Amino acid sequence: KICEIHTRIMASTSMHRSGPQLPRAAKYAIGIVGTVSVLVFLYATHHHDMWMRQITKPWPVVGLILLVAEATFLVPHRTNVSILFALVFCLLGDILLEIEGMFLHGLIAFLIGHLGYIYAFGTLAIARNKLLYIPFFLYVFSFYWLCYDKLGDLQIPVVFYTIVLGLMAGGAAGTFHRGKASQGTLTALLIPVGATLFTLSDSLIAINRFYNTNTWSLRYIIILTYWIGQLMITIGSLRLMNEPQLVKKLE
Repeated sequence: KICEIHTRIMASTSMHRSGPQLPRAAKYAIGIVGTVSVLVFLYATHHHDMWMRQITKPWPVVGLILLVAEATFLVPHRTNVSILFALVFCLLGDILLEIEGMFLHGLIAFLIGHLGYIYAFGTLAIARNKLLYIPFFLYVFSFYWLCYDKLGDLQIPVVFYTIVLGLMAGGAAGTFHRGKASQGTLTALLIPVGATLFTLSDSLIAINRFYNTNTWSLRYIIILTYWIGQLMITIGSLRLMNEPQLVKKLE
């Protein structure tokens, strides 16, 4: 279903620019590999197989990168490039977080990825409403203060990450009105809900890491909310890029 949606989006978008396109079979292959990778990763998590986790974790985001890369070739404006930039650094963060002792490096990679999302969402917002940021900042900083005493040397890096995460989630909420006006309510909710799931995943990582809960059910929730969030952000962004007026404005 996801591949069919992407095919329709790209077919319409190609009216604006021409460039290399992935064959339909390749798009289905991306969906299949991504789905199998998710299932194998969950299996590896349950069985404490770190080697298999490291192999399978990157592939769902790699698939999203390929789809956005195609869109960027077809419509090479700054929004698509920013989403692609964000996904690449999130992929790097995925890899680093699976390596012992690389938590801070993974945190920095995700922070840079969020900066890409912030910029992209800013280009998609009709108007910036600062009130949208308040609930997200209250949420992320509540987790920061909850974990504050356990952060140690990570207090400063984590506070910067917390600020950027709140900006990303608030910026995503700001895309809703454009999405609703051009694509309908359900599509308009994709980016805000996806970013909210991403934020939820990050906050649960903080609980899991700094409170040493290490429960497998929580790990499942963390990774699934992250992947679903990334998927929703990607699909929502691609659908908005199908809006001719927006494409013209951003070129």
